Amino acid sequence: MKNRILFLICIVILLPMLSTNQVQATNTKVYLELSKGVTYYGEVKDGKPNGKGSMDWGGKSYSGDWIDGKRSGQGYYKFNEIVDTDTTRTITYNGSWKNDKKHGKGLLKEITLGEYGPSLVQQGTFNNNEFINGYEARFFLGYYDFDYIDQKQSVGFGTNSKELARKLLSGNFIGEQASNIHIYKKTGKYYEGYSFAYEPESSGSNYSIGTYEKVTENGSTYFVLRSGVYNSGSDGDDFYTQETYKDGKIVKKKSIYQPDEYYATLDKNLKNKLKEMKPYLKGFSNAMREL
Repeated sequence: MKNRILFLICIVILLPMLSTNQVQATNTKVYLELSKGVTYYGEVKDGKPNGKGSMDWGGKSYSGDWIDGKRSGQGYYKFNEIVDTDTTRTITYNGSWKNDKKHGKGLLKEITLGEYGPSLVQQGTFNNNEFINGYEARFFLGYYDFDYIDQKQSVGFGTNSKELARKLLSGNFIGEQASNIHIYKKTGKYYEGYSFAYEPESSGSNYSIGTYEKVTENGSTYFVLRSGVYNSGSDGDDFYTQETYKDGKIVKKKSIYQPDEYYATLDKNLKNKLKEMKPYLKGFSNAMREL
């Protein structure tokens, strides 16, 4: 009886120790050379990255969570690329992953260290590598563009200098500061909205109001006017052109010899539409700081 009691006491003492050793064994980090130029250091299961670990391959690196050999959970990815002798590009993503794809909340940055970009920041929600919800900032050829997107809207504007971008982001709205504006909000199958663009090369501008269709081709998304009015004019001309669309086709086109009317309406629309950007300015500002 006395020996049995001593045996039970020994088991009680050893159980916590066995449990601790099992945890330590599970969390043991190892070094793996998975293929030529591909190395991994971290936790493994059945010979595959599983748990916490870091991988390096072909100028790329990832540090974070793994499940069954795939990036899943939270992690940080980085890739450095030499574009040419004067330009380098760095791509980073810090956020949620699933099955080796960006999936969930995260911050993607594609920064080109050159005079004219292009650079991109996306901050929000991803679904199988696709950015589906949040704030976006782009820089290319001296232009800054900002956009907020979700499943029901796309709202944003652009301008041609950092100084003007900062003024607009501060809420100092003057129509001439924006080189483009768009507001598309889904109502059923299509979107109701407004679009404006200024083309400095031709000193021309245009704006449209109506119903738009969202089109995605080769990874790019844009909106096409289906029904509504498209107006365009150029500085110095004594007329502007008005096109009426129905079901994606032009049903009427005419020249209107009242340019003052065109620019007065344009300025009024710009001021009103820029004010609609106020709820998005903080998100745009945060995205710009990452550029």
